[in-house]
Order: sequence, then C-alpha cells, then structure tokens
Amino acid sequence: MRARRRALTPEEREHASKVICAKLINDDLISVAVDPFDGGGAVAVYLATPDEIDLSDFIHEMLDRGVKVVAPRWNGKTYELSRLKRLAECDLRRGPMGILEPAEAKIVKPSEVAAWIVPGLAFTIHGDRLGYGGGWYDRLMANAKGFKIGVAHDFQIVENLPHEPHDIQLIRIVTEVRHIEVAAQEP
Repeated sequence: MRARRRALTPEEREHASKVICAKLINDDLISVAVDPFDGGGAVAVYLATPDEIDLSDFIHEMLDRGVKVVAPRWNGKTYELSRLKRLAECDLRRGPMGILEPAEAKIVKPSEVAAWIVPGLAFTIHGDRLGYGGGWYDRLMANAKGFKIGVAHDFQIVENLPHEPHDIQLIRIVTEVRHIEVAAQEP
C-alpha cells in the first residue's frame, strides 16, 4: 500500500484529497456532532504526510465554522490530542517522526472528541483498519465515544485484514470514489 500511494502523481493525490475533504465537509453526521453552536464536541484530525490524504481543506472549513479541531501531539512518552489553532507554520512543529503537529500543548481529552478522522494503510468494508504499526490511534480512541471515520484512496479498501481485540472499529470509510457505511454508532 505504501508503494501504491507513493506511485500516485501529485495531481492524483490532490484530486483525491479535495474530493474526500468536500465529502467530509458536507457530511451531516460530522456537522451535527461538532456543531459548536449546539454543544458539539471536537473533531480529531491528522496532519498528513506527503503520501496521505491531505485534510487541509476540511480543517480550514472546521476552523472557519468555529469547531474545536485537535490533532495528535507527542509529549515525550506518547501521543495526546492538542488543539489546532490554524495550519500556519508558526503554529506547527515537527514531531519525532517528522510529522507536523500542534506546536502548543493545549491538551483535549479523547472523551471531548465527537468525530475522529483517521488515516491508515488499508481498510475493509467492515470497518477494520490497518495502521502504521504503533497502535497510537487505537490507544487514543480506546475509550472515546465519538464517531470514527477512516479516509483513504479507494485502492486502500481490501477484502480482509488481520484484526486484534484492541483494534478500533470504524463506522465509515470515505474514499474519492465511495462512501462506505459500516454500522450505526452513537457518539
């Protein structure tokens, strides 16, 4: 999967990111869950590596709506969620794996997150997710009740993946081609 993602042209990556962000922006489930004027919770996002779906359009729209946006931030021992003010270079730093993250440690509890937008290497139509091997998202989302939504290129959807008891199930996967509903889940 890593090789297939790296083989995409910049134009293909940009197109997929724009289409997926538009779907997320117009997603009623997300809009209701994170509506700041109706007591909604935060939305957890990731800051993309060059091969991942870029959520910048979605993040900008959520911030413009006044939604609390959080992203993983390394604290020296583990990842925690920190509030993201904006995507300006001065508000970000490079974490230990070179991934951008919020520069300030304005910590938000996973229990405050109403919607999680997560990356992965591969997904199934049953909501299984293969991450990058560290288990960080599974630990962050372990006791969180918010909706868990995966984003990926359509070729990242596979028939089967290994699944461990601690692996978090997603309720939806959004690709540039389709929108896969897995199961109803209460936030």
